[in-house]
Amino acid sequence: MFDIGLSELILIAVVAFVVLGPEEMVHTLHRLGRLVGRAQRWAYHSTREWRDMTGILSQTDDPPPPSPKPIEPPAHEKRHDG
Repeated sequence: MFDIGLSELILIAVVAFVVLGPEEMVHTLHRLGRLVGRAQRWAYHSTREWRDMTGILSQTDDPPPPSPKPIEPPAHEKRHDG
């Protein structure tokens, strides 16, 4: 999706440090970390809620159908080896 390498990240960090300054940079990184944490918690809870909903919808009160039994040939058609 995004193709950002290490060199681009370092460039962004240097520009942000120059523009914001060291004091504001600390506060900005703190806010960014909290925002990322909230986004991760939201994604986790959304995924968990989706799995719970789809799990409930896939369950039914009806028992599963019985498995088919193998068809045996009539007794007069059975072969005896020996």
